[in-house]
Amino acid sequence: MSHHRLVSAAISALSALALSACGGIVESPAESQPGATVVSATTPDLNVVSPGSPLSVDPESVWTIELQRGLVTPSGPRGGPPSVYVCLTIGDGKRQCTPIVESFEPTWNYTFSATTYAAIRLQTKLEFLNSDGDHICATTNLDVTPDLLETGRFGTTCGLGRAYFTIVEKK
Repeated sequence: MSHHRLVSAAISALSALALSACGGIVESPAESQPGATVVSATTPDLNVVSPGSPLSVDPESVWTIELQRGLVTPSGPRGGPPSVYVCLTIGDGKRQCTPIVESFEPTWNYTFSATTYAAIRLQTKLEFLNSDGDHICATTNLDVTPDLLETGRFGTTCGLGRAYFTIVEKK
């Protein structure tokens, strides 16, 4: 299984869980981005190496998650595009946030700090906010399972927004 495919699967898992947790729907590849995988939310299982599974992930392997872009649905009579940002909290680590972008279709290409798969698997919390600190999407725990690392891409939809990610193993 290729490295890129492993990363894509993890991203797909993150977005699917975010969608499910904040009342969104899991998108099909045509609705999100090329290569994205349709996934479903699951309850986290902290056993990151699954015997007999076609894919086992070393808990100490190091990964980076990149937020590529987003979409924000206009809501009400506002005087222009919103100022938005996304924050991730991985494991018990610190909260990391993208720069604020003023757009209905923000592009970040922002890479969050590298961390171990064990930390990503334990907890990855997503927040999608405007510059006033109001949630575009409710705070969501994302579930990144080993089998979801294969695609390397995922997207999440909830509330008034969408976000598209990739995940890559650092070598």
